[in-house]
Amino acid sequence: MKRERIFEFYKTEHFLLQQWERGVENKTLERVLSYVKVPNTKIAVVAKPAFLAQKTKIDSKQDLIIIISSDVLVTVYWCNHSEYLLKENEVFYLE
Repeated sequence: MKRERIFEFYKTEHFLLQQWERGVENKTLERVLSYVKVPNTKIAVVAKPAFLAQKTKIDSKQDLIIIISSDVLVTVYWCNHSEYLLKENEVFYLE
């Protein structure tokens, strides 16, 4: 089975399901991930509403969170208060 990719990141089956269920388009992921380098460890990428409005034209009041482990996209979700859920040293903010 061929694994789907965006840039140098691979999507897991879990990621594909979460992306579909949460209505995150590939175009949005491409614009967000174009600012992210492949990490050596597991990180959370947090795209803030201002970033999403400017770079993707999405009018959202929520953060878009993408969990990445090395070159693998693990999951994606929308969140209101990401600062309470994520540890500071594991987070890459796009504001």
